[in-house]
Amino acid sequence: MRGTAIARARPKNLRLIGAFSLRVDGARVHLGRREERLLAFLAMRGPCHRPYVAGSLWPNSDESRALNSLRAALLRVRRAEPNLLDVEGSTLMLRPSVSVDLLDLVDCAERVVQHDNCDTERAEYLLGTGELLPGWYDDWVMFERERLHHLRIRALEVLAVHELDDGHADLALAAAHDAVSLEPLRESARRLLIRAHMALGNRAMAASVLTEYRRDLARDLGVEPSPEMVQEVRVGLSAKDSRAFRARMHRRA
Repeated sequence: MRGTAIARARPKNLRLIGAFSLRVDGARVHLGRREERLLAFLAMRGPCHRPYVAGSLWPNSDESRALNSLRAALLRVRRAEPNLLDVEGSTLMLRPSVSVDLLDLVDCAERVVQHDNCDTERAEYLLGTGELLPGWYDDWVMFERERLHHLRIRALEVLAVHELDDGHADLALAAAHDAVSLEPLRESARRLLIRAHMALGNRAMAASVLTEYRRDLARDLGVEPSPEMVQEVRVGLSAKDSRAFRARMHRRA
């Protein structure tokens, strides 16, 4: 019993942001692609019935072959690490003791958007620009990747606004920069990047952001930045100092 308890207590970390990685007690656990897909699917979807998992992971196989493939994957996962999965009847799930970076990121992003408790240090660490399982093209991965993409952009913008309001322009700059990296043609992200530069006194950089954005829009969409955005930059460039600019933007908001 004691040995089993110690084994279950070993930290298990599943990483889905960037390349797939499973570590148990700090050591890398090597799995086949079929087993990786099974763990990733359960991490994203939560508890699922066997037929649903089998049909989602092997959509081009008949039900019997898909279920056989699932059984083989389950056996290999258990052989590699017996304390990853729980099976309750026909329901499969990751054990709660498995830490999943995707779930941590989604939780933090949602807290930021809802102005709930998510400290700045944790938010900065989690709200970068790494992609969910790059190179994986399963429909269920692509759906989650798109959902995460939009959630992260929204959270980064909210974080940037919050840091500007708190006078942390350098942190706002980092968050706005990540938002622009994720969605280069999104005007709200570029405007926050400009505001952060203005708050730091980087007027030349703020003007450069507008120039670059105008060029990108013309090249990709054949349109111009909104008049409101152009006017905001003009206000910032004409302001006597960054405090005056922040005051005007606060009144405008």
